[in-house]
Amino acid sequence: MTGWRLTGVLLAAALAAGQASARPVEPGSPDDHAYAYDTQRQRFMDGAALQHRGLSIDVPSWVEDGAFVPLGIELTGARPPVEVLVLRDGEADARIARLQIHQWQEPLRLGTRVRLPASQTLAVLARDIDGRVWQAEQAVEVLGSSCLAPLPPRVDWGEIRLWADVQAGGIALRSLLRHPMETGRRPAAEGGRLPRWLLARLSIDGATGPVLALEAFEGLAANPLLHLVLPAQVAPVRLDYVDDRGERRLAQWPHAE
Repeated sequence: MTGWRLTGVLLAAALAAGQASARPVEPGSPDDHAYAYDTQRQRFMDGAALQHRGLSIDVPSWVEDGAFVPLGIELTGARPPVEVLVLRDGEADARIARLQIHQWQEPLRLGTRVRLPASQTLAVLARDIDGRVWQAEQAVEVLGSSCLAPLPPRVDWGEIRLWADVQAGGIALRSLLRHPMETGRRPAAEGGRLPRWLLARLSIDGATGPVLALEAFEGLAANPLLHLVLPAQVAPVRLDYVDDRGERRLAQWPHAE
């Protein structure tokens, strides 16, 4: 190939690449998901420098079913209140949950389950009252997902299961709400899709004031599970669940007689 022909080929390739990069991102494409994730992350950080130590997450590097991925969070040395944002980078809505935590037994230990329809990165960001920001990430390989599988029959939606273990100086509180966390994408047996139906928020209050406020998004797994270690003086605690249909469920520990 002569020099001028080779130059022409390279120039045409460069122009084509430039035109491709200038095309608008297609909704639902991987680039669009990455942008949504980074936008949420940058908005939360608000220009703050990341702390190098203090936050860790416990999440498997691979799972057989992305519908129920366990997530453990531990934060040391933060001052209340602490805001926590849980994100995923492979979906159009990167948000999983946002929490405001006012009381905990040091270190802050929090557990839940998240929904990952495909392999992607899970991230947790935290910010305390002093404006310090922490971040931890973990790539998760998803081998399969039952996110859109048919629902089991005769589920008692709205039932709350509540456990608490009294530890040295603290209470390990666990709660589970039976809720489908429908995204509006699950096929219905009679055709079409099941309507969107998500938990909207959970608030926990104790004898010493507000404990936690959680805002849920579709990345939170069905049957939302929460684990939090609290100081003993917080008891009794009251849980208040509200979903996006306005349905409300209440629970208390110790259980009322």
